[in-house]
Amino acid sequence: GPLWIPSEDPSAAAVPQGQSSPAVRPRRLSFSTVGKSDVWVPTHLFKAVVAEDQSQKLPQVVGAFLLPNCPIMERKSLQHYETSLETIERWAGISLFPALRGEQQRTVTLCQRTDCDTKDHGLQIFWRHYARMKLAESLPELEQLWEQAGRQGWQEGANLRRLYDQRQTELTPRPLSPPASPAAAA
Repeated sequence: GPLWIPSEDPSAAAVPQGQSSPAVRPRRLSFSTVGKSDVWVPTHLFKAVVAEDQSQKLPQVVGAFLLPNCPIMERKSLQHYETSLETIERWAGISLFPALRGEQQRTVTLCQRTDCDTKDHGLQIFWRHYARMKLAESLPELEQLWEQAGRQGWQEGANLRRLYDQRQTELTPRPLSPPASPAAAA
């Protein structure tokens, strides 16, 4: 689901909270909009799941993850994004699994039960490369990424080829058209 979470405002001075509490930097919410209607783009995305053991012999498994809504280029374990269900509920302003209230002693997190480490499998490497091509800022950078894709044998894929062609068009400087002559304007 979508979330809008403020971040610390680096331009604001920290506000003292009292003698025993550390100073707190004010937070600011900023986000993008898209489309003619200025639809708000969430700053973060969450996923929350519950797996129940029908025999009631094993504890319920709860997975709650919070990720920034942007390309994630670095390799991090899924556990890095794991958070508590309460944190998501607080930011979302909703109760996701009300039946779990009072059941914490019979609940374990998904990363306690399974291996939440992300493996660098070929598909994950491909999609990370795809994201880099999508974010390329210059033609030389795009060309270098395209060559790397060729060495991996990915250039035959229609999706990657379509992205390459689109980004090449976007990054190619357009020639300036000559100004219209006064005779043509009349």
